[in-house]
Amino acid sequence: MTLRLSIRALLIVCSLATLPDLLILGADAPRSTVPDAKPAAKPNAGDKPDAAEKANDKDKPGSNPLADDLEAMQGTWVREFANPAGVRMRVEKKVEGEADVVTEYDAQGNIVHAHTSTFELAQHGPLRTFVIRNTLVTAGPNMGARRAGGAFLYRIEGNHMIEAWGLLEADRGAPTMFVWQKQAAAK
Repeated sequence: MTLRLSIRALLIVCSLATLPDLLILGADAPRSTVPDAKPAAKPNAGDKPDAAEKANDKDKPGSNPLADDLEAMQGTWVREFANPAGVRMRVEKKVEGEADVVTEYDAQGNIVHAHTSTFELAQHGPLRTFVIRNTLVTAGPNMGARRAGGAFLYRIEGNHMIEAWGLLEADRGAPTMFVWQKQAAAK
């Protein structure tokens, strides 16, 4: 099965290249699945090219942009938004290997929701997907619940990671985009 997008979704995806400084357009995102996802190849332990070499590698045949993306995702990402009641919320996503921990905080810094997931990256032509597996809610009213996997399109632009939800064929509802800011590593 191939990945199919609506014309509206295709226009949004194409615009991702020109929108690295997006604001958050929504606070809740629908989930979908991507059954024909091709997982990223695992980088070898000794393969660590310098930054200049990596920049040139993306255009070379045989380069592995998904492995580069996985490496770039490692660390802590943050986004902020106002919930429907107007309360400022902060969300942190910590990526280690092919697992992430997402924690949502209220304005006072209290944890209102957290979950852990495993994931894999996949590519469908020019589109890259983040395919979620094995989600477990670890804090909040649904603590202990397991959720079905999902998927979204993503793009990494420097220290921003853009997530585009609701664009895959099985998605329902309006598309939603989130922009995460990468946090500097603690020294």
